[in-house]
Amino acid sequence: AWLLFGAWAQAPYVVAAVASYLARAAPAMKAAHLAAVLVAVSAGLFCMFDAICLHPDPQGGFAVLMVPVLQVPVYLLIFWVTLWLSKKRSAGQSGER
Repeated sequence: AWLLFGAWAQAPYVVAAVASYLARAAPAMKAAHLAAVLVAVSAGLFCMFDAICLHPDPQGGFAVLMVPVLQVPVYLLIFWVTLWLSKKRSAGQSGER
C-alpha cells in the first residue's frame, strides 16, 4: 500500500519532469514550465500544510489523497495558458516591426 501511495503522491512531479524534458529546447516552453511548476507545487504544499498542520481533522486524509490528483490538471492548465500567452506576445511583437 505504501508503494502505491508513494507513486500516487509523486505523479505530479513525474508529469513535471516529463514536461521539463520536452521543454528543454524552446525558451517560451521553459518559462511556461517554470511558472506552472511553481504554482502547482506551491499550491499543493500549501494545501497539504493546511490539511495536516493548520486544520487537522479526520478528513485531512482526503486532502492528502486528492492533492496529487488535482496538481496535475492545475499544472497542465497553467502550462498551456502561459505557453499560449507567451506565443501570443511573441507573435504580437514580431508583427509590430
